[in-house]
Order: sequence, then structure tokens, then C-alpha cells
Amino acid sequence: MKNLHKGRSYVSDGMGGVHLGSRDMLVEQIEKVSVYLENGNKLVAMELSSAGKNLLVWLLYNLRLKEDVVKIDRKRVAADTGVKSASVYRGIRSLEQANIIRRSAVGVYWINPYFFFRGSRVGFFNDLKALDVREVEIVEETENVRVMQENGLKIKK
Repeated sequence: MKNLHKGRSYVSDGMGGVHLGSRDMLVEQIEKVSVYLENGNKLVAMELSSAGKNLLVWLLYNLRLKEDVVKIDRKRVAADTGVKSASVYRGIRSLEQANIIRRSAVGVYWINPYFFFRGSRVGFFNDLKALDVREVEIVEETENVRVMQENGLKIKK
């Protein structure tokens, strides 16, 4: 079986003891999108217009790994789904009203990761948190340099 791998893990000896052992285990290797049913998401999805449901399915298949934004080209979506461009526009409005997507730039939409996500949401948010910390450090460093320069202090390089 393609997805069967040997792995090391803690294994019970059946008498209350645990030891590090080796065993065969299945590991998911195919790409998938997780759809989250928490917080009434199922009800929200069921209330979408038919155009919104069409676009939602298209998004599920076209969202890239570990990304929370997607480019929605109405002509491409219309061609892929067999609907008219106006229907894609109605689908976009339906998903926006349901807070599943939000426009971030022309033709680019933020995907609400509380509805669905391709990859690990936890890993994605941890990566973002690490980036935010680094950006704060850069901003603080830049601000410190500016203040030092304003006060006539020299900066050693």
C-alpha cells in the first residue's frame, strides 16, 4: 500500500509499561482540504445560493496549500464550472455575505480559514505569528535607529 510507512512511536506493552517501538502505520499523503463544521458553518453553507455553492466547490478544488487568499478570475471560474460570468459574480456576493470570503484586492479574496483550509491551520497561524514577531522587531529596530539619529547619536555598523 502506497501510504503505509514504518514509524517510531510509543507503544504500550499491555502491562502498563510504555516503550519506544516501531510499527506500521498509515500516513495521509494525498492533498486534501479540511472543511470545518464548527460554529454553525454547516448551516451557513446550506443557506448559500446555488451560485455560492458552485463557487464554494470550485474554491475547495483550487485553493493552494497553506494559503488563505485566492485569485478568482470570473471567466476562468465560469469556464471551469460551466456557468455564466454573472453567476460567478453572484456566487462571490453570496460567499462574501456568509463571511466565507472577503475581497482583499481586485480579483483576490481572503478565505476564512474557520470554514476551510488546505494544509494545517495551526502550522499556518504559527508561521504567521512568527512573521508578525519578526516584523515587529524590524519596525522597533527601525524606530530605534530613527530616534538615535534624531538625537545625534551615531550608529555602529
